[in-house]
Amino acid sequence: MQMQGTHLPLFYYSAENSRIELDYVIQIGTEAYPVEVKAEENVHAKSMKTFLSKNTTLNGILLSMKPHSYSDRLERIPLYAFREEFIRRDQSQE
Repeated sequence: MQMQGTHLPLFYYSAENSRIELDYVIQIGTEAYPVEVKAEENVHAKSMKTFLSKNTTLNGILLSMKPHSYSDRLERIPLYAFREEFIRRDQSQE
């Protein structure tokens, strides 16, 4: 599966014997980014935080209605900007 309008592969992640699941994992170049999508103001992202605590070399991306910010290895990107942001990252890898 690919993000529409790009060649970026999309993957789904779910841990066995666990309630941890991520909406997507996107590969850009040699980097993998776990991605959670929240369509409302509630952006707790428990699965993402648990996943990042177990994978300390990765940084996560949370897509939501909130403004752009970054803290604790989690970048928050507004829903309206996600496609352009991933295309920009992909082009910077070339």
